Amino acid sequence: MKVRQEAAPLFGARGLLIAIGAAIVVCWPVFFSGGIFVFADTSSYFQGGKKIWTMLIDTVLPAAETATANGKSARSAAVNALAVDAGGGSTVGRSFIYSLFSYLMLSVAGAVGIAMTQATLVVFTFFALIDKRALAAPWVLVAGGLGVATLTTLPWHAVYLMPDIFGSIIIVFGTVLVTHFSDMSGPKKVLLTALAALATATHYGNIPVMAGVGGFALLWLLLSRRITLAAILAVLFAIGFSPAMNIAGSSLFLNTTSAAPMRLPILLARSLDDGPANWYLTRECGSSDFAMCEAFGDDIPESIRDLLWAEDGVESLSAEVLQRIRDEEMELLVQVFLAYPVAQTTSFLGNTLKQLTRFGTGQINFAQGVTDELKIRKNSASPEFWPKQVAEPIVTGVAAVSFLALLALLVTGRMSAAQRAMFFMVCSGLLINAAVFGGLSAPVDRYQARTMWLVPALLVLVLAQLSSERAASRVTRQPQSSA
Repeated sequence: MKVRQEAAPLFGARGLLIAIGAAIVVCWPVFFSGGIFVFADTSSYFQGGKKIWTMLIDTVLPAAETATANGKSARSAAVNALAVDAGGGSTVGRSFIYSLFSYLMLSVAGAVGIAMTQATLVVFTFFALIDKRALAAPWVLVAGGLGVATLTTLPWHAVYLMPDIFGSIIIVFGTVLVTHFSDMSGPKKVLLTALAALATATHYGNIPVMAGVGGFALLWLLLSRRITLAAILAVLFAIGFSPAMNIAGSSLFLNTTSAAPMRLPILLARSLDDGPANWYLTRECGSSDFAMCEAFGDDIPESIRDLLWAEDGVESLSAEVLQRIRDEEMELLVQVFLAYPVAQTTSFLGNTLKQLTRFGTGQINFAQGVTDELKIRKNSASPEFWPKQVAEPIVTGVAAVSFLALLALLVTGRMSAAQRAMFFMVCSGLLINAAVFGGLSAPVDRYQARTMWLVPALLVLVLAQLSSERAASRVTRQPQSSA
C-alpha cells in the first residue's frame, strides 16, 4: 500500500522553532540599529489598542466600571475616546486585531517583540510551501534563506511596526491552495486558514486582497477540476473572519455595526486625487445633498492629502458628517464612474501599474523608541538609518533579478506543473495587491514591498527542488554506468 508523503513537513512544531530562530536573523535591522522602524500611523495603532484593551477589561469585568466625574462609565468614556480625539475632532479607525496585537506585544515584549512575532509568523507561514524535495537540498535552502533574510524587503517589513508584512501571508495561502492544500492534514489546513484569516484582519485593505487571491485560487481549482469543499470553506472563512470580527467589535466598542468601522474614505480620496470625483462634485454640489458638498461646499479637496490628512480635511468634521461621507462613498463613486468611465478606468490601471514597479524601502522611518504616552520617540541625533538607504537599490535589484530568473526557468520548460502554479499564483497575488493598494489607494513603496520578498523566496524554493531532483537523477544513473 502506497503511503502518501507528508505535505509541508516544516509547517508544524519543529518548523515553528526553526522560524523563531530564523526571525532573529530576519530582524537584523532592529538588533543592528538599536532603534525601531515606524510610520506615522504606528502610534495610532498602539493608542487604539490600549483603548480597546481597556474596554475589553470593562466588558469582561463590569464590576470594575466606575462612574467618571461627568457621570459616564469608564466604558462609555472609552467608546467616546475611540470615536473622538482629545480636541473633539473625529478620529478614524484602525484594525481592531492589529491594534490589540501591537499594544499587547508592546506591553509584554516591547517593540522588538512585535518585530520578532511578525517575522516568526510570516516565515512559519512560508514553510507551508516547502516540500520534502526542497528539504533534500538543505544547503540551497539555508544559503538562499540567508539571502532572503538580508537582501530583500522581508527584514525591513518584518521589523516595520505596521500591519503591512501580513499581506504576504495572504499570497502564500493562495499559493498553497492551488498546489498541495488538499494533501495537507486537517490540523495543518486549519492552522494555515487561521493564519490567513488573522493576516486579513490586520488591515481593512487586506479584505479585498484576500477576496481577490482566494477567489482566483478557487477559480483555478475549479478549472483544473481539483476544487474541494475544504478549499471553499477555507477561503470563505479567511475572507469572512475580518468583517465578522469588525462587526462584533464595532457593536461592542462603538455602539454601531460596521464591517470596516471608522474607516477613512480612501476610495473617494483616490478618485478626487485622480480628478473624476473632483470634477463630478464641482459640477453637482450646487444641486446635490451629498455630505461632501455639505462639508466642503465649493472648496472640494483636490488630493488624498487634502481630504484625509490636512487640518481642514475629514478629521476636522463632526463624527456625524464623517459617517455620512463613509455611508455615501460607494453611491457617490458609482455616479462618478458613470459620468467619467474612461478617466476613472485609466487612472485605476495607471496607478496599479505604478504600484507594480514601486517596492523599495520608502516610508519606513527610523526612531529611538516609544514614549509612555505610546507616541514615537524621534531620533534627532540620527534621523536616518544608513543601511536602509543602501538597501533601497539592493532589494529592488534582487526582486527584479529573481523574477527574471523564474521567468527564464518557466520559458525554458525547467519548471514542473506545481512550480508553474506557484509562480503564477504569486504573480497574481502581487497584481491583486497592486490593484487594491495602488489602484484604489495610493501607489507607494511600502504597499508592494511588503509582498515582493516572495519572489526571491520562491526562486530559492524552486532552485532547492530542482537541485534535489538533479541529485536524485544522478543517483539513479550510477548503477547503470558502473555496470
